[in-house]
Amino acid sequence: MKNADHFVAISEATKRDIIELYNIQADKITKVYNGSNIEIEDEITKEEELKIKKKFKIENSGYIFFISTIEPRKNVATLIKAFNHIKENSDLKLIIAGGLGWKYGDVLKLYEASKYKDDIIMPGYISKKEKKYLFENARCFVYPSLYEGFGIPVLEAMANKAIVVTTNISSLPEVGGDVAIYFNNVLNYEELAEKIEMAINLTKEEKQEKIEKGLEQVKKFTWDKCAKETLEVIKNI
Repeated sequence: MKNADHFVAISEATKRDIIELYNIQADKITKVYNGSNIEIEDEITKEEELKIKKKFKIENSGYIFFISTIEPRKNVATLIKAFNHIKENSDLKLIIAGGLGWKYGDVLKLYEASKYKDDIIMPGYISKKEKKYLFENARCFVYPSLYEGFGIPVLEAMANKAIVVTTNISSLPEVGGDVAIYFNNVLNYEELAEKIEMAINLTKEEKQEKIEKGLEQVKKFTWDKCAKETLEVIKNI
């Protein structure tokens, strides 16, 4: 850090962190957004759809979707608490996809202790087609992360026409723009539950508007743009 000629930060939030934590001058840092890791998957066949529904136990119910590594930063504990709160008056299920990272014990304890445990599906890693289907058909995608340098899952969700609920901190508002639904008190499960209910109760017209705006938001973040802007930084060092 002390000897670098220049810095590339993947978001304004990361740039602020570099300035505050390492006392680097702002003019030595250029923000260059990541692209979005969006892969075009083949359409899912009816047979594949039936298999996915059976695997995730969603043949006859809607669901909330989360995908990421299970670790403290991802705030999955608050999501489970919010789901328990919502579930009292709902037939929704919660799918928490992704591998176990570090210090995941509290999440598993909450899962085991939930009286709605049978409606919380934790499949571990999932395939690309399964992820595509779960994004596209979720009542909403919830990403309650406590900190993100960028936040690619939010873009993936919008690219796959999901309604996004996420935290109003670090880089997530930069990525989610005015499309995502945000909650502010990141450990308050009641506020998260309220925002999830807001998302799942959008009218058909409101949902379609958010989907269209989300697809436009994703276009702002491409690896081609990232490469060109990074090259300009290198040329000007």
